[in-house]
Amino acid sequence: EISLGLVGSEMCIRDSEKRSASATAVSDSVLLEISQSSFQQIMIDNFDLAKNLISALAERIRNLTNTIQNES
Repeated sequence: EISLGLVGSEMCIRDSEKRSASATAVSDSVLLEISQSSFQQIMIDNFDLAKNLISALAERIRNLTNTIQNES
């Protein structure tokens, strides 16, 4: 579940691969669509934002790894 202020689909904006997931809003939501080129420029211009996104992705990978290890 993605809550207020969290990012979804950040994986597909970095490469040209098809999305590997879908999402359904459970309440009224405001979404922002950013093109790949705009996203890349935002990451270049905002080191702290890029660092925070990398940290969030690392945490998701860590959580997925723990989930997989616990299910084995």
